[in-house]
Amino acid sequence: MKNAIETEDLKSWHLGFDDLFEQLRNACGPNFNSFPPYDLAQDGNNYVLDVAVAGYDKKDLSITLDNGVLDIIARKGTHILPTGVSKEDVIENVDKENSYLHKGIAKRSFGLKYILSEDTIVKEAKLENGMLTITMEKIVPEKKEIKQIEIK
Repeated sequence: MKNAIETEDLKSWHLGFDDLFEQLRNACGPNFNSFPPYDLAQDGNNYVLDVAVAGYDKKDLSITLDNGVLDIIARKGTHILPTGVSKEDVIENVDKENSYLHKGIAKRSFGLKYILSEDTIVKEAKLENGMLTITMEKIVPEKKEIKQIEIK
């Protein structure tokens, strides 16, 4: 089973889409980041992106759309440390104060990028119960809609 898109398999039917397939290969390549977990659902021309961000506040999150690229950025735990204090010292002290038996909740910064088609718009973004939900819609112009041609 293949984990990444193999553009060689697609060469027989695509012409002029080399840049698109290169973007897909880069997005799904070995540096693909799966944190945080997310779901992407489609219903007709509507898309819903749910990103699990439990433990993050609105102030930790930034969502931008620039030139067709949807960026979701979280800054968490990126505090400026006083001179002479190491990151390890802070982690050691936090762990001593809280007496963790297991520490599995990620509190780290992350960045997600999604390339949107030029006819896709972001309708809204909301943060509720640890889930960031971004609703998008693909606007299909009338001239691009599929039309049934009557046979006479």
